Amino acid sequence: MDYRPLIPFLIISILTSGGCKSTIDAPLVQPTVQSLSDPACPNISGTYALFGDPLPGMPNFFRVHALKPSLDVLLGMDLSDSVKQNTEQVRLVQHNTIEIAAVMSASPPVRQLTIRENDKLYCERQAITIQLRREGRGEAVHGTNVITHKLLLGEDGSLTVQTTIDSLSTTLFMAVSNPRESYGVRFKRINQPANP
Repeated sequence: MDYRPLIPFLIISILTSGGCKSTIDAPLVQPTVQSLSDPACPNISGTYALFGDPLPGMPNFFRVHALKPSLDVLLGMDLSDSVKQNTEQVRLVQHNTIEIAAVMSASPPVRQLTIRENDKLYCERQAITIQLRREGRGEAVHGTNVITHKLLLGEDGSLTVQTTIDSLSTTLFMAVSNPRESYGVRFKRINQPANP
């Protein structure tokens, strides 16, 4: 059998699988705390508007769809559409992680931010940075997402969430870094903290 027609294909396979590796260029957060219940972290617990005001420069779409930016989606803790249709406020509870629930008369479902062992947490006076690394695998594609949430408390009690998503897709033959997604939204505080 003549293997000469396969030589270009073999060369491309070697170059793309071994010598040309792509990496996610997201800056790694230096972990300073093991849990969000650490005293070094500001407490963001409280009630906020579900829908926020986009920061200047944010794309005029949200996660590809023409939706109003909401706190649950920005933090990756999506509430169902039926729940969101019946409320304009959500309650955040911070302990070793963050929980979100719609403010409703009945017992609302609660979503929780999952923090795993290889995720990183950084806290400073009025800000929390959470960096999540998520792996996904399909039949022919392997993907890595680094999702960074920065939560900043304003002097008026508002919460600004800045979320960036860096992703790398690896197929059988090559790794491709996808364009960075970047979102920033300010959410109004409904109940003011007792001790600002």
